[in-house]
Amino acid sequence: MSSNQARKILHVDDDPAISRIVSSVLSNRGYSVVSINDPTLAIQSMTQTGTRIVILDIDMPETSGLSLLEQIKSIDGSIQVIMLTGMVSMATIFRATQLGAEECLFKPISDLNELGDAADRAYEKMLRWWRTLREWKVRNGTASSISHLLATHSYFPLSEFSGESLLET
Repeated sequence: MSSNQARKILHVDDDPAISRIVSSVLSNRGYSVVSINDPTLAIQSMTQTGTRIVILDIDMPETSGLSLLEQIKSIDGSIQVIMLTGMVSMATIFRATQLGAEECLFKPISDLNELGDAADRAYEKMLRWWRTLREWKVRNGTASSISHLLATHSYFPLSEFSGESLLET
């Protein structure tokens, strides 16, 4: 896996100013950020780019971040999703957590390092999953059986994401 591909983040927010800030903060942390201001293009972009970490705003026109979160997790529950929102309520936090969000950060972010730290945690969790799959390969079989498992049970874009290289020992 190329380091650029592994450190790719999709950020979906209808506010271009927020997109620029998020992109700047995460680019300075070594991430490649794809920003989308139209939430209706999020799933297509995620699947085309093989993105494994997504940051979503909750309150957007046409589709909510919670709806996108639910769609993303139905495609592949191991995709790391961070909610970044100005919509602060206990019900929203509980719903995001219930749907599988890794973290929920609130705008405006007083300390931008919090966003970078959240991305780092999501990236590390993703790497732990890949290490687990690699260990499973060593213990139980070949890469082809893992490829078959991933292809039939979740969204792992092995050709674009170079997941095979992650599974090498």
